Amino acid sequence: MAFNIPNQTSYVLQRPVNPFPRVWVRPSDWIAITDTPNEIQFLVSDIQLPATYRIETTYTQPAAQNLYIDWGDGITDTISTAAATSTTHTYTTGGTACSIGYNTWKIRIYVDAGATLTQATHLIPTAFGSMQPISGLLEEYYGNGTITTAAYLHSFSTTRPLFYNLQYSKLPATITTNAAIFQETYTNCQSLGKVVLPTSAPNATSIANMFQGCWNLTSVVLPQDMSGSSFNTMTTAFSACYTLTGITLPPALPNITSLQNTFTNCYNLTSIQLPTLPLCTSFVSAFQNCRSLITMEIPQFYSGSSGFIDFNSCFNGCTSLEYVKMPTYANPTPLFYANNMFNNAYNLKSFIFPPNTNLQNLSGTFSSCYSLSSVSLPMTTSITDMQGAFFSCYNLQEITLPTTIGASVNITNMFSSCFTLSKVNFPSSYNITSMQGTFQNCSLLNTCTLPTTQNSLVNMFSTFNGCNSLVNLTLPTSMSSLNTIPNCFLNCWNLTGITIPSNSTLITNYASTFQNCYNLTNVSLPTTSVATTFASMFSGAYRIKSVVLPNSTGVLTTMLNTFTNCYALQNATLPTTQSTSITTINGIFNNASSLTGTTNVDKIGSTLTASTIYVDGTNAGVAAYELPTLDFYTKFSKLTLNGISTRLTKLTSLRLRNNGAGQYAGTSPQIDISYTSLGQAALVQVFNDLPTITSKTINITGASGAAALTAPERAIATGKGWTITG
Repeated sequence: MAFNIPNQTSYVLQRPVNPFPRVWVRPSDWIAITDTPNEIQFLVSDIQLPATYRIETTYTQPAAQNLYIDWGDGITDTISTAAATSTTHTYTTGGTACSIGYNTWKIRIYVDAGATLTQATHLIPTAFGSMQPISGLLEEYYGNGTITTAAYLHSFSTTRPLFYNLQYSKLPATITTNAAIFQETYTNCQSLGKVVLPTSAPNATSIANMFQGCWNLTSVVLPQDMSGSSFNTMTTAFSACYTLTGITLPPALPNITSLQNTFTNCYNLTSIQLPTLPLCTSFVSAFQNCRSLITMEIPQFYSGSSGFIDFNSCFNGCTSLEYVKMPTYANPTPLFYANNMFNNAYNLKSFIFPPNTNLQNLSGTFSSCYSLSSVSLPMTTSITDMQGAFFSCYNLQEITLPTTIGASVNITNMFSSCFTLSKVNFPSSYNITSMQGTFQNCSLLNTCTLPTTQNSLVNMFSTFNGCNSLVNLTLPTSMSSLNTIPNCFLNCWNLTGITIPSNSTLITNYASTFQNCYNLTNVSLPTTSVATTFASMFSGAYRIKSVVLPNSTGVLTTMLNTFTNCYALQNATLPTTQSTSITTINGIFNNASSLTGTTNVDKIGSTLTASTIYVDGTNAGVAAYELPTLDFYTKFSKLTLNGISTRLTKLTSLRLRNNGAGQYAGTSPQIDISYTSLGQAALVQVFNDLPTITSKTINITGASGAAALTAPERAIATGKGWTITG
């Protein structure tokens, strides 16, 4: 079946246009920098004023060798202490002007022959005290052999400025230190356009946060021998590298246990070759919001005994992703977590879960995968949560669910807005706790098989709302815990019949349950409930002829529009218990033009004259043309039971038996019985039932007996403070 995604171009994100430079080009008027062994060179500027720099140096000193810092403005400092030494310098004159609009200086850090540089780090200029200023460092060359670790070299901390202006960095070709030598090295270096890393770093243990927030970086080549037993951490390494398009990883990563957030928000990354990851168990948010990623292959699953593989949010927001290949075998069978795994992966067309993984959850897994047409799920799982699993999967037509899941499962919004879904069969083993919105707006759903007994099911709010192709449905024979059912079958235009199990006596809310079920002819409801509302319950159910509402043992407060526009309704049985807390029957029989009989109208509201609860009866019986009698014992704020000038209603008897004080505070006319068949005697009875009150109006225009009323008969009403219209 062909299917077009509605308004696709308005909200389906395409691969974003890169707002940053794609290839870094060194400005031609920058001072020349040379890559010299055992020497460090910096290009600094006066972008930030005052142009103060403080550099901490360490070096080896076999004899009496010195270390020198040539600041590039004619001043050179000599350091003779090998231990960590801080040297501060402020530029006041000179500098080479740059066309971008600032002055630059080249700093050289070098040592006498026989000595070896081991570190040179930018610290906070003394003039700024404990604040973190923004450094004017533009470029850096760490010559071979100059540093033993790059960890935290530019990361924000209480001892370092923010390196927002750094555009180029070159590290030594080899760093052999056994440590987390690259952890947070370039964190938040937002202008970094190019980096040259060591070709060899065999003892590195971590690159956690190494390039996090490097917005302008387009490519990275990691040391290819950084795959030894000590290298085990890559979390958040490339997070928010918005323009990164190429990453060259080591050929093997045998000890990496987690890729959590490693590539998050790499908007322009279209593909990446992952090496084997035999110990990796966490892919949580690994590629989240990689909007340009098209395909991905996970080469290997953890084969040890940790017991889980976590893909929660792994590809969340990968709007261009079309295909992901998973390993076909995992031994032993791991627990597989998949919450929000492909959420908003608009272009994903299909996916196959490894068949022998023990899937734990599907909450939001494929939510808003607009192009998804097929999914293969493992048949034996421990799933307990399927909330929103396939929400807005517009092209999903049919699915085979696992036969074995956890002890109970929540399927709230599971298939909501799956516009082309036509058939779903739930295996008999499913013990469902909530079906809120499960099939909402599944406009082509015509077949749904539910398990026979569902005594853990609590919520069916909007479950089949908008399923206008659904004709027949068999609900479980027992749903003893069900308490919420409003909107359950709203807009099920073609539904013809439904039975709510007799033991579903805990339902508190029936609002709009069958509203706009145009073809509904047969409904069976529990005999009792604890309902507080029947508002719009059958509104727009054009073909229903007879309804017996449950007897409410709860605090029923509203019957607003309960049978509005039920044109074929002939008989309506209301709850048998006195509904003393009800406040509105507005529209209850409005346009119920075939209604000939009602039962238990006398149970509406309180019978006590001292009651302070007043029922709004606005439009209660407008155009209820066939209804002959109504007998009310409650207090009203307003009551409307009129016909129209061209068609009188058949109302011939109306009793308003409660004449207690405080009634009819609604808008005028407070009572409208115009164009009814109430004869002279019936109108006199209504006048006799009226409470004595001030400045209220009763409209009897066009009523059958209005013209025959005598002045003394009219005086019955006017003498009680009423104005008669008609």
